[in-house]
This record gives sequence, C-alpha cells and structure tokens, in this order.
Amino acid sequence: MFQHLYGDVYYWTERHGQPETTYDWNSCAIRIDRANVFALVDPLPLTDAEIRQIEEIGTPTHILLTCNWHLREGE
Repeated sequence: MFQHLYGDVYYWTERHGQPETTYDWNSCAIRIDRANVFALVDPLPLTDAEIRQIEEIGTPTHILLTCNWHLREGE
C-alpha cells in the first residue's frame, strides 16, 4: 500500500523474493519541488491504485536503484 511517510516522502511495501525467502520489501518515492524531481527509489511493482496515487502527486522524473539487483520495476 502506498503511504505518506513525512513531508514529500512516500513508501510502499510489497511481498518480494523467491518462495522460500519471500518477505516484505519497501520502496520509496521522494519529491523535491525546488529541483523539479520526483524520484522512485528501488521501485517494486505497483497496483493500479498505487499508480493512481503516485500520479496524483506527480509524474516520476527519476528512478534510483541502490544496487544492481534492484532493477525490479525500474524498466
């Protein structure tokens, strides 16, 4: 579920991983208005409802990956 954390920081949690190691992972969305940036950090798959919530905030301008195996939904 996509949730507001603080200021212009949001997050969502999804089950992710192989069946034997599946557990909840987090992704973030950060908006920086003065720089015209709205970044998704290590984005996990989003539901249609979560996509609509993000679109209400703005159009993502950047996708940031903290490590190479976090490609996930970054494409």
